[in-house]
Amino acid sequence: MRSSFKIFPKTEVEDSQICNKQSNTEEKSDQVISTTRFGGLFTAPNARFSADGKQHNVQIGVEDNEGGGWTMRFFMDGEIFYEVVIRRENVRWNVEFYIDGVAVDFYWDLSKSPNKFLFRSKIIGGGGSEIIEEWSEWCEGYYTLLILGYILIND
Repeated sequence: MRSSFKIFPKTEVEDSQICNKQSNTEEKSDQVISTTRFGGLFTAPNARFSADGKQHNVQIGVEDNEGGGWTMRFFMDGEIFYEVVIRRENVRWNVEFYIDGVAVDFYWDLSKSPNKFLFRSKIIGGGGSEIIEEWSEWCEGYYTLLILGYILIND
């Protein structure tokens, strides 16, 4: 059976302010923007990937793929920046990009609702990035853009 996606109209973009209680740093990002759903895309205008980074128009779209599964596209400033075919083995996955000279982890989790699209870069320190499996327990030392949305999968 062919699945189809329906993107629910209520979405949020929020800045992760969940802080690890054991940390003695107070470093937090302060990005708070709103997201809209337009034409099947989650759109977050004026998104930044670092505190000093330039603003970008970010869009994420998920649609049916004729070969089975779905195609997810990440658009930045109107152009496709990343595209991937989503199958069962990668409904929860991550990839690293360099945007504005900064390593940015892009993590998605489409396995449960709300669906999550997370962009994360280090605020201070250097040397690449890392993905933490329990990402709800950290915040300090990272600049975070979290897009929450509801995508209904019909079988």
